[in-house]
Amino acid sequence: MSQARIDQILAHELEHVRRMDAGLLWFVGLARAILWFHPLVAWAARDLKRSQEEACDDAAVRVSESPLSYARLLLEYAAQL
Repeated sequence: MSQARIDQILAHELEHVRRMDAGLLWFVGLARAILWFHPLVAWAARDLKRSQEEACDDAAVRVSESPLSYARLLLEYAAQL
C-alpha cells in the first residue's frame, strides 16, 4: 500500500478520534436501547452515523492529492468486501 493511501486512511480514522465519535455512538446506542420503539431515534442515529462518516471522509480528502484518489481507495475497499 502506498504512503498516500496510508495517509488517507489515517486521516479518516484520526478524525473519528478527534471528533470523539466512539463516545457519541455509545450514547446514541444507549438512547436507541431505551427508546427502541421511537422511529425518529432510529432515523437520527442513522443520520448521525452518515454525517460522521462524511466529515471523516472530508478530512481524508484534504490530505489526498485529489478527491478521485480517495474515491478509488473507497471503491477498491468496497470491492474487497
